[in-house]
Amino acid sequence: GGLNNDILFRVPKPDGSGSWQNNFKETMADSKGPQGKASMTVEGKMFGLTFHEQWYMLGMGDDFRVVAYKGDTQQGPYEGAFVYTKAADSLNDAGLRSKIDAAVKAGGLNPSEMQLI
Repeated sequence: GGLNNDILFRVPKPDGSGSWQNNFKETMADSKGPQGKASMTVEGKMFGLTFHEQWYMLGMGDDFRVVAYKGDTQQGPYEGAFVYTKAADSLNDAGLRSKIDAAVKAGGLNPSEMQLI
């Protein structure tokens, strides 16, 4: 089992002259990864770099999911997280925000460093 992802995204160019577009396909496997802690693992290629990632479910509720990832390329390691909510203004709900922040903190991340995208 796992997930098949077909991802299309754009990265703005620093000079403001448009953006780079990338489309890649990846398969996330139901695998615990080398440390035995991941929810899923994935290998793919983006902008010419092969990446390996481990994805973790940090927390969930009726209206949100918090997932984190750790990965590496030949340029070095990286990590990050996403909070998925049902509505764009969900983070304005103080009760929901406190649940999300608790899940983020439990995963060893700092909620104040997260940005809306």
